Amino acid sequence: MKRLHIPLLLAVLAVGLSLPASVFASSYAVGVLSLDPSAGTIPGPGQLDILNATGAGSAPPDFPVTTTLTFGITSVLLDFSDGSTVTLTAADFASDGFGGFAGNNSFNTPGSGSGPFFTEAILTGTVSPTSATVSGVGPVTLSGSMTADLTDSSGGDLQLGDSAVIFASTGTATAPEPGTLLLLAAGLGSLALIGRKAALV
Repeated sequence: MKRLHIPLLLAVLAVGLSLPASVFASSYAVGVLSLDPSAGTIPGPGQLDILNATGAGSAPPDFPVTTTLTFGITSVLLDFSDGSTVTLTAADFASDGFGGFAGNNSFNTPGSGSGPFFTEAILTGTVSPTSATVSGVGPVTLSGSMTADLTDSSGGDLQLGDSAVIFASTGTATAPEPGTLLLLAAGLGSLALIGRKAALV
């Protein structure tokens, strides 16, 4: 029985070494999604604005991307308190002249007009270029996407002044190389053979 210990250890080691080394994604703050007064008064209707805080507008360490990124809006999904949803697109925003966007639509907020009021805004978009410099880190390769999830801290309706950080990430885990897959197959095969021999003893 003891003779099985070394082959078993080698097989388990082979399986462990064959698992792909993951490249964990790092996320960097690149901007802010906020609900701002569209009429300039509080209380009042609100509009969604997107601030680009990269390049000249960056402020390390909170907004560390010193390369100027260009934002693209894919969609902003709005969830309302009555369960309904509305999807905004790039056509619902105009350039703010600083790399970000100002919303073209006004929405009633608590204290102005009647509901239902929206409870969440989920932004998905793109950033380019994907090669960027991060203060304190150096050159990074971004995945090319950005996201933000705007909610109120109370868990209720969104209020004027609510904001959420927009993040861009460096990507996802790598896939195993062909040699790694071969090593995994060898390790699993060894385990199967050892299990068969142990059953016969």
